[in-house]
Amino acid sequence: MAEMDNKQTILIGQQDEKKVYIEYAAYLKILKFGKGGASDGARGVLLGEKKDGGIFISALLEAVYTGGDGVEAPSFTTDSWERIKQEREMLYPHLEILGSYSTHPDVHPTEQDILIQTGFFNEPDNILFMFDPVANVERVYIGDKEKWRRMKGFFLYDMTGRSIDLRLRENLTRTVDKEVELRNKVFHALSKKVSNMIAAFTICILVLAVVNVYLVVQVYQNNKMVTAVQSEAKALMDEVKVAVDVIPQVIPTATPKATATATPTPTKTPESTKKPTSPTKAPVQ
Repeated sequence: MAEMDNKQTILIGQQDEKKVYIEYAAYLKILKFGKGGASDGARGVLLGEKKDGGIFISALLEAVYTGGDGVEAPSFTTDSWERIKQEREMLYPHLEILGSYSTHPDVHPTEQDILIQTGFFNEPDNILFMFDPVANVERVYIGDKEKWRRMKGFFLYDMTGRSIDLRLRENLTRTVDKEVELRNKVFHALSKKVSNMIAAFTICILVLAVVNVYLVVQVYQNNKMVTAVQSEAKALMDEVKVAVDVIPQVIPTATPKATATATPTPTKTPESTKKPTSPTKAPVQ
């Protein structure tokens, strides 16, 4: 691992006398094209800059053409070159074409790879990036029209300065067996999680059912008790009513006795004890 212009880099393979730096996003894009490309592989151009410190590849464009049946296929034709020219002028006007990439089974360049590389990318130190999506093997070649060779290794870098997470590369380059194994592992984990959720849900349902039965029994017993209390109260009221009706018949009504009226005794007027006085005679004159 090395530092270069404040951009974190990782060496893939061994260091070569020529330093080639490939931006991580562009590198992953080639792997993705290779994994999801047509049966005859994916092709395109590498864009970047040549500096004193090495060759820096920071972008790429696909080489595809549309056949008569409307299906796109990877190939360098007059139409695909015209498309690449337009996209480069629109998206990457500051970058130059530094080589090509090719993905197909068997990492060794085919006759077509050699013809394309020597015919279109014959400037000094042009790059050919090869990727085998079946064996997950990659190689980088460098050269010109007359001579080119396999490089010992290359650097990956992130232009944003962030750490390079190689797990992204591993996710794209998993073999079919590992992919099946991983999917089975994920499936089993999900199945176990779902089973646990179903078991917990079942337990909750059972608990709710038991609580519901208990409440029904309690309501039934309460209703039964209320009915019994109402029956006893009604019977008691009937008894009270009967008692109220019977009491006047059992106890007779007493006749009040007549009371004598006292005859008032006449009172005598007391006689005056004084004698009547005689009239006074007037003196004679």
